Amino acid sequence: MSIDLSRIAQGHRKVLIKVNGAGVEKILSSYNKVKNDPEYVGRNKEVIPDGTEYTGVIATNTFKVTGTDLSTKLNKYLVSYNPADWATTANKQNYALDIQKITTAAYTVDTTLTVANNIPTAYTKAIILDSDFIELFGITDHNFAPTANDVGANTNATGRAVVNNKGLLTLDVTGISGLYSDLIPAQHELRMGALPSGKSQLVRITTGLKAEEMYFEGAYGVKQASDGGANDGNTNQSLAVDLQYKSGGRYMKFITDNDFSTAVELETI
Repeated sequence: MSIDLSRIAQGHRKVLIKVNGAGVEKILSSYNKVKNDPEYVGRNKEVIPDGTEYTGVIATNTFKVTGTDLSTKLNKYLVSYNPADWATTANKQNYALDIQKITTAAYTVDTTLTVANNIPTAYTKAIILDSDFIELFGITDHNFAPTANDVGANTNATGRAVVNNKGLLTLDVTGISGLYSDLIPAQHELRMGALPSGKSQLVRITTGLKAEEMYFEGAYGVKQASDGGANDGNTNQSLAVDLQYKSGGRYMKFITDNDFSTAVELETI
């Protein structure tokens, strides 16, 4: 018997982005395009989340949906918004969503979803997601290599050797590349984030999802989000993205496999 120390990268190296209004916009439109497609099963349901739009009645911290059993949505995320200004907001990346974890989902004839904090009374439309972060699907590679600048520490005591200390860290995520698709919500978020008015994205970068493995989380600006592909051929359209670190960085450690909610903070930047 031998111990295999290798591990394929797929499924472990992930880039995940906090869902914002642009992401919800794409979830809604992409889901409506594919929901009746016979191939909308398995992995495709992860790439394009269920974008069923629910109408609810708000009472403090509850969202009541008439005639629908949503009791299976416990511990998922209620993403609610105001249908009036949602419809008139062209650039939805800065739209103020209300995103909260569902703490109870009680069904009799109707379903009452309870969250921790009060929901704005006008936020009567919602979708329900497995997480408040969506994975950047379609990519084949990315580079996250935290690198410290050198700070000279040479003194008479160091003799003839150059001695450096760690300086400021470079925490950019570069070389994000892969298949471009107009159906993938996280890709749409990044494309919108590359606009001159683009907002920062809260990003998670994982090297693994097992207990005791680390991941990094921080706010990033989109330096570039571009596409490529031969105009006169049959090549697939490609995606290229670079992210610039902005603030709020912290290293986290998984306590339970694939469970971000129980992860603990190791160190802040």
